[in-house]
Amino acid sequence: MSIHRLTSDCMAPPCGSGPREPLWSPAGRDANSGSGTFRSMALARCRSTGETRVVPVDGPASHRPGQAIDSQARRHGGSDLVEADLASRYGRRRDAMRTLGLVRFDPWLWPAAVRLGRLASSLSTVPHRTVQAKPLILRPGGMGDLILLCVAAEELGIDKSDFRWVIETRSAPWARHLGLDHVCYDEALLGTHWRAAGRYPLVINTEQRFGLSQATALAARAGGGRVVSFDTNVAAAWSDEVVRYDPFEAHESVEFGRLLAAALRLQKPVVIRARRRRAPPTDRPVVGLGGLQSDSRRLSEETWFEITSRWSGGRPIYITAAPLDRPFARRLADRLGASAELFEGDFDAVCELVRRSSDVLTIDSGFLHIASYYGVPVTSIFTSSREKKWASLSPGSSLIRRDDLACQPCALYAQVPKCRYDFACTRVDFVSHCRSYELPDGCQDG
Repeated sequence: MSIHRLTSDCMAPPCGSGPREPLWSPAGRDANSGSGTFRSMALARCRSTGETRVVPVDGPASHRPGQAIDSQARRHGGSDLVEADLASRYGRRRDAMRTLGLVRFDPWLWPAAVRLGRLASSLSTVPHRTVQAKPLILRPGGMGDLILLCVAAEELGIDKSDFRWVIETRSAPWARHLGLDHVCYDEALLGTHWRAAGRYPLVINTEQRFGLSQATALAARAGGGRVVSFDTNVAAAWSDEVVRYDPFEAHESVEFGRLLAAALRLQKPVVIRARRRRAPPTDRPVVGLGGLQSDSRRLSEETWFEITSRWSGGRPIYITAAPLDRPFARRLADRLGASAELFEGDFDAVCELVRRSSDVLTIDSGFLHIASYYGVPVTSIFTSSREKKWASLSPGSSLIRRDDLACQPCALYAQVPKCRYDFACTRVDFVSHCRSYELPDGCQDG
């Protein structure tokens, strides 16, 4: 992420031995707004050390969704308005961590938890506990993270079956689909931790932010073993090795690749590669509904109808969705008429359908990454999240995203702060906001 210059009255505190010159500039002003300003906070990263701190910045006095903004604000997404809020509070993930009530309490729980994890590891180093030859990978979080972690392993020439995977239940369908040796920590929390305690010579913690994952990593580490994590994990100080993580722009598959390469001490370049198709396009296009359980990705039925109608252009299509979203999918299929058919197969059947499809329309979700994994062109809808980190790696993909909102993207570490603009980013349309998508810089042919 490029760092800009602060106003003279707003200096960032020095970071280590790094430069003392100003590091941030004010956020771009709305071209149509008045001259009034307010004091806001933003995340700033030191040029020399990479340390991230919260610093005050000047920002626009108001933001009215849909107004024109200048090129600087558009380029950097107005992140100063939202990232400080995110830095001081944890988001509202609908996942196992939220179900267990841990996200909100992570800042208070992890300091004690990592000490308990370390103690559990030391107490479990007894002769009858066999140390496993396989490294352990911790991947809490959604299916998209797990898929991109698999992409990173494949690009490094690593056999995914050479690892033991600790994941969340919501990602288990993908793990079963690929035949990963996995266990879901949230199915039997204490039992999973006890069975893993002190048994792994190498533990790779892929969680980008939350510190409770580090307790699991420390508990699983065998005597003399190593824990390797990202430096942005709040409990990274407890790791044996850390790898720098870019939460702003670098594609997630590259960041995971760098972590794996460092942990396994591989002397290989980590690059972004375009994903080749695994099967010829022998089936009709597929619409993968998603985001309906998330405030920041919940498109209206009218929006889905407009985008799907224009994207399909009258072609016969399949519509698929998670069981919870099937009623919505059925209504959409009915509105689209005879050209749309609701597909209700299981997860493996959906993956096979996507693999053979000509192209896919979906929102930023696990479905996007399934299509990307199989090299299928994706038209992806992005609202609050960072498309540079999560976009499809399939050639021929397109993007639907507003570019007139200073507050977009606001998500950081996949967490979305409270929105003061009624999620204007979800009000998209195909004609105004669809554009061809260029693969990330440095992307090589697969």
